[in-house]
Amino acid sequence: MLRTLIALTFVAACQPSCKKDKDKFAEQSAELEVYQRDVAPMRAALSKTPPSWLDTAPACPAEALPAQFVESGFSLGDCAGSKINECLEECKQSIVAACYSAAIVLQAESPEGDRTLSTPLFARACQLGNASACTNWGSALDAKNPENQDCLLGTFQATCERGRDPWGCTMYSYMLASEGYDDATLSTIRSFEPTACRYGEEDPACQAIRDLLKEASVAETTFQDGGT
Repeated sequence: MLRTLIALTFVAACQPSCKKDKDKFAEQSAELEVYQRDVAPMRAALSKTPPSWLDTAPACPAEALPAQFVESGFSLGDCAGSKINECLEECKQSIVAACYSAAIVLQAESPEGDRTLSTPLFARACQLGNASACTNWGSALDAKNPENQDCLLGTFQATCERGRDPWGCTMYSYMLASEGYDDATLSTIRSFEPTACRYGEEDPACQAIRDLLKEASVAETTFQDGGT
C-alpha cells in the first residue's frame, strides 16, 4: 500500500490563507493534463542533455532539509511547452517556485519510473525550502529497501511536522502504521489528519489518511474483540 500511495498525485504548496489555492486544486489538475502533452517534445530533448547546473543531490532528502520551510506557490502555466526552459533558467537562479513547477510538469509527463529530470528539480526546490518538494524527492526512493527506512521516516516527519505538507503527513502516518497499531501510534496519526486535509476532503492525501484511520479502527476493534 505504501508504494501505491507514493505513486499518487502531488500536493501543491499553499499560503497560510490558502482558500484561493484550494479552490483551484481541481482546475490545476485538469490543466496539468494539457501541459504534460505540450511539454513532451521538450522533455525528450532535456532527457538526452540535462542542464549541466542540475547537480546530483544527496541520496537522502533528510540529509539536505532546509533549516526552515517556506510557503511557495507554483504555476503550471509558467512551465508549459517551451516555457519549461524559462522555468529551468529561473530554477538555476534559485527561484523555488520555478524549480517546483518544472518538476511537477516533467514528472507528470515522464514514463513510469523515469524521474531522471524531476527528482533533481524536486531536490533543488526542497533545499530552497519547499516542503512538498522534499516529500516528492523522498517518494522517489525505494520504500521497500530497509536501508531507506530511516531516511524516509526523517524526511516525511520533517515535511509533515515542520513543513505542514499534506502528503508528508500521510506518508509518515503510513510508515508509522506499518510497524503496527497501538494507542500512541493511532493518536499521532489522528493528530496529522488536519494537516493532511488542509486542502480539503477531495485531496488524495486527505482521502488516503482517512482510509488509513478506518483501517486502524477496524484493526483496533478486532483486537479488542479478541480476534486475530
